[in-house]
Amino acid sequence: MVILKYHLKKQTFLDRLSIKYKNPLSLYIECVNVCNAACIFCYYPKISDTINKQTMSVEDFSSYIDQFSSVGGSNIGLTPTLGDPLVDKYFNDRLRIIDKSTISNLVFYTNLINLKSSHIDSLVAVKNTKIRIFVSITGFSKEEYAKFMGIDNFDKVKKNLQLLANINNSNVRTTVILRKYNGCDFDLNNFSNYINSLNFKISIMDEFDTWGGLVDIGSENKTKFKLKLKSRATTYGPCNKSYTKSVITVDGQYKLCDVRDVKNELAIGSVKEKGLLKLWNSDTALSFRKTFKINGKVPDICRKCEYYVSIYSLKEKDTK
Repeated sequence: MVILKYHLKKQTFLDRLSIKYKNPLSLYIECVNVCNAACIFCYYPKISDTINKQTMSVEDFSSYIDQFSSVGGSNIGLTPTLGDPLVDKYFNDRLRIIDKSTISNLVFYTNLINLKSSHIDSLVAVKNTKIRIFVSITGFSKEEYAKFMGIDNFDKVKKNLQLLANINNSNVRTTVILRKYNGCDFDLNNFSNYINSLNFKISIMDEFDTWGGLVDIGSENKTKFKLKLKSRATTYGPCNKSYTKSVITVDGQYKLCDVRDVKNELAIGSVKEKGLLKLWNSDTALSFRKTFKINGKVPDICRKCEYYVSIYSLKEKDTK
């Protein structure tokens, strides 16, 4: 009887989720699949020469925004699975499209290497959309930055942070993510003081993941610095990313997770052909979430992904 009540409670919880997430509440759009760094803890450098590098057209992007807005969507992310959003030559156009839509929140992560004055102008011009920018940095001196990021742009990023700090728009907020590593305390403290002088919020992270087993942190770390490996949660149940972080890829495929699926194992169809909402509520999408209950049928990228978080970890109030 106790076991029966437990499973009934779980099913009731999932039934509430199906109502709450009848339409996608958040959507990530991969506008470009190109990066301008070669971080030692990232999968991109390993396959950059084999990637069919693409940029999503403005017309397709506008269509996806319209589809998402039409079902009440309000939260957009522009961080690619592989790449940096500021490499996108149409980034400013996309900001204008979003700001004219009913989208209320936009978020993106960037290394800030490619920040241009035109980006600043476009961010200053935003009137209706709340924008959260997360600048990710590893290596807090010129030498260490080059070793971790695979490119010598430390001074450029510092200057770009100053440009970003000059934006006078309450809709735009920036958080600088500093990823710690062994032996960085002195340089981290100095760099943190610099970030504080620019009045940015700081988030300190000290873990690195393996991209679902695709990157061996131990053998790929060719510097003197030891990286702390992020552990994977073992909680039972569907991953909450499949409910909250779906993505449209640069070539228009719809994936049920935006995190580490670099091989598109979680792609379930073309948005151009079938439409966003139809794919979201498709039998394929529903079946995928259920596979987390069946041992052995979860895609490899999910089984090893350190960003897996069970949907059951959501608070009860989040389903109402």
